[in-house]
Amino acid sequence: MSALAESHVGIRHLFATVEPDKGGAVLIKGDPEAIAMRIREQFGRPQIVEGGVRLTKGAARLAEFIPHEIETLASGAVLEHYASGGVAVRGNFRGGLEGIAQDLPHLEAAFVYSHGPEVFAQVFGKAADPADAQAHFEEQDEIAGRKADNETRETAERIEYARRTGDWSKITDEGRVQLQAERDAATAAYTQRDLENWLATVGTGRSGNPRFQAYLDTVEDLSPENRNMIQVGYMAWIPQRMAEYEPTAGRMPYRTGTPAFNAWQEAFTAYCRAWAHAHLASRVIDQRDQRKAMTKEQP
Repeated sequence: MSALAESHVGIRHLFATVEPDKGGAVLIKGDPEAIAMRIREQFGRPQIVEGGVRLTKGAARLAEFIPHEIETLASGAVLEHYASGGVAVRGNFRGGLEGIAQDLPHLEAAFVYSHGPEVFAQVFGKAADPADAQAHFEEQDEIAGRKADNETRETAERIEYARRTGDWSKITDEGRVQLQAERDAATAAYTQRDLENWLATVGTGRSGNPRFQAYLDTVEDLSPENRNMIQVGYMAWIPQRMAEYEPTAGRMPYRTGTPAFNAWQEAFTAYCRAWAHAHLASRVIDQRDQRKAMTKEQP
């Protein structure tokens, strides 16, 4: 055992006494080395004198924190009893020191609360008070709950940051899976809405763009499977019609919004419509024939 614990187990042993000295200083009498070690641990470099350690007037109040008596427990821990009536325990546990409490029952309760009933039993050699143990466990549950809440909040904040910025470097694999699933769902929803819009317009052979409408009237297959080919086909169809039109109408004016530009555009649209009329898809011809027949049948 250390110099602080050189006493019989379970017996309180005088550690130090305090006496006034000249100029408001105090003399802490006892084992100089043991007292000096305590002062070095807590307050800094001690002034060792014959019979103990001297504290100057400015440091005299520190004498209150030097134990008057010590008591070695079977575990090797040391109870420290102070002249004020307070008590602390020093030993091989987290932090190494617990106290100063107003008395031993308060110290034991504080120790159980801080370290738990298992460590208490190891240090004090007896079972903890059930109420003190329950208070410890409730506190640990609250700490675990707060920690879990903080982790949940921090994870949500990191995911939101990644969602907003596209920077996935600070999220976990689970977060990446979540964001990827969100992206996939958003893409699928957009694709579905786009397909539904396409089926309701182009898929039925209708478009708000008169030139695209002219082109659609020449296309036989408007199935969703042919969707990409329809778009690609239009990109080729327009330049072909323009190449046919410009030799007779002249090149398109470059100044947009001018009367000449607008007139050229209207005439070119009419040309596209006329070309399509001369090359109608069979489905369009059949639809028009059906409409005409229905009109004739009406009284």
